[in-house]
Amino acid sequence: MITYSKVISTPDLSVLIIAKNEEENLRRCLSNLPNAGEVILVDNGSVDRTKEIAEVSGVRVYDASSVMGFASLRRMALSKANCRWVLFIDADEVISRYLRDEIQNALLNKRYSAFKMPRMNMYFGRFLRFGGFYPDWQVRLFEKVKGNVDDKIIHERFIIHGKVGTLNNPIIHYSYPTLKSYLYKQRFYVPLMAEEMRRLGVRTNFVYRIYRLFLKPFFRFVLRFFLKLGVFDGWQGLFACLFDARVHYLSYREYLRR
Repeated sequence: MITYSKVISTPDLSVLIIAKNEEENLRRCLSNLPNAGEVILVDNGSVDRTKEIAEVSGVRVYDASSVMGFASLRRMALSKANCRWVLFIDADEVISRYLRDEIQNALLNKRYSAFKMPRMNMYFGRFLRFGGFYPDWQVRLFEKVKGNVDDKIIHERFIIHGKVGTLNNPIIHYSYPTLKSYLYKQRFYVPLMAEEMRRLGVRTNFVYRIYRLFLKPFFRFVLRFFLKLGVFDGWQGLFACLFDARVHYLSYREYLRR
């Protein structure tokens, strides 16, 4: 069984994890969590050992194989939390050592209802510093009664009712450690992005198709790689900016096929 690090007891904290086929990442994610009152995993239909690893580690697991969209998954996780505070962490993320301590101390601060924290994203063995990929601020810690999730299928946001404080230490996000992981996530994300476009009724006329298929991806690449200095992240920065542009092209193309 994984032993969680114990610095400050935080029985009023629920750690919430959304996962699907994350057996390669889950142990690392669980290894440095705050000493929470409970850890909950909402599993979106894993066919690997994700649920087994979680259960053996003392995590409470809920099946969500029929749930579509990250917002719905997060709302389900939120509904299962029993503690005053909740911390959302994805299975391919890790709470850095100093962030863990910072989180545990932040819960003693009565001025804020939520906290945002930076996130470091890894592409092919390198943590990106430019291109708009850092600091990549994320609101992940909040009082349960003060937060909710918007209704987007993907790229969802937490809606906070109250003041948001800032934590300085990062979440470590192993975004795409390998090309295989990129291709897997692309197959997962593109249909969700296309479905979100369908819900929004995105235009499909000829001029707009030219914009979404060619101009938007091109300008996203120029913005990230040149204007936001992604060029200084080496070949990993180049691929990150190309992949960002490519997924927007692929998602709109998928939308047109529906």
